[in-house]
Amino acid sequence: MFRRIFVIVFTIFFAVNISLSAYAAVDAQADTSSSTSTNSTNGDMSSIAKYGIAAGIVALGAGAMATVAILNKNKSSSERAPTPAQCTLSAPTNVQTSNITQTSADVSWTAATSSCNETITYTVKAIRVSDSAVIATVTTTGLSVSLTGLTLNTPYQAQVTAQDQTGNTTTASTNFTTCNPKIYVPDASNNRIQKFDTSGTFLTKWGSAGTGDGEFQGPFGVAVDSSGNVYVTDSSNDRIQKFDSNGTFIKEWGSFGTGDGEFNTPTGVAVDSSGNVYVVDSDNDRIQKFDSNGTFITKWGSNG
Repeated sequence: MFRRIFVIVFTIFFAVNISLSAYAAVDAQADTSSSTSTNSTNGDMSSIAKYGIAAGIVALGAGAMATVAILNKNKSSSERAPTPAQCTLSAPTNVQTSNITQTSADVSWTAATSSCNETITYTVKAIRVSDSAVIATVTTTGLSVSLTGLTLNTPYQAQVTAQDQTGNTTTASTNFTTCNPKIYVPDASNNRIQKFDTSGTFLTKWGSAGTGDGEFQGPFGVAVDSSGNVYVTDSSNDRIQKFDSNGTFIKEWGSFGTGDGEFNTPTGVAVDSSGNVYVVDSDNDRIQKFDSNGTFITKWGSNG
């Protein structure tokens, strides 16, 4: 701090000294000039004074520039504005979608962090998977947004890009498919599936007691894939039945037994984003995994 003050004071002193020296030279010139050349001497005195003042101003400016350079050079790293190379930015994590409808989806995530404790802005995009077109974009400093203007039954990537104030960016994403959400209820004792909208309004039903296609003996679990196909665990018939969203039969697989693709009272069922089907094979104490056509992939679990 004392070093900086010294530089500033010295610069001002140097500039003022030049100006005063110029005026002193003018006064000395005036004392030695003859009375017959007064007008000429006055003109010379005026020129010398101007040059002296100009020199003083130039010196003051040069000193100020040197002072600024010295002050910047001697700033500590904490006093200087951070650069992208000095700050690091972690990626947002745990990107999730919820409340997916036929035209919208909510996106949330866990915050990114800046090593310089800077404000982070998030740009969230809905990118159509088929052609990488950006369909919706929302910018926020929060941790959730709603993406709208989407198309029914279309796969999208929800891309979250974090950016700090120095320009660093990081990105995370997840995939989802828009849908028209419906509720499917396995009405076990009536051996049927009932379908409702999200307000509970009845839409349709299918099934009856039996062993044929579209018939059930104690339907227990229901799962829906991204295309709207419905998978039902037909428990007492030891099989899985697959239907479209209106209840039209597509196919079935499974029979009683302990081998791959066989069941003993299947109950729960789930479908992942790739269309793989997971079945809780209850009385065989295991989980079996199939593709969407019922082809066996793997199994795990045992009694214990």
